[in-house]
Amino acid sequence: MSTNIPFKFQPDSKTSLAPTVARFKARNQSIHSKNFDLIQNVYKTGLHQLEQEIDNKTKIGLSESISPSRILKRYKNSKISLKKKKLSLQGGDI
Repeated sequence: MSTNIPFKFQPDSKTSLAPTVARFKARNQSIHSKNFDLIQNVYKTGLHQLEQEIDNKTKIGLSESISPSRILKRYKNSKISLKKKKLSLQGGDI
């Protein structure tokens, strides 16, 4: 009993898989570019929020050159002043 197979599978032929491989490569490239754009947008948003927080905590314009030690010094001073205000509101000694 012989069966008539309309499609002959040729595993050693490189051209038979070429369209499939090309389609998968295009799909993966599309997914990669979408993920990269998403990550880049999240990074930019996070960076923008961080800049705003630094600006709010240090009260320095970001257009100026800010050294990390200056930011840290201002941030620590603002924390200390907040602690002093909290203690004075509670009636404790400063």
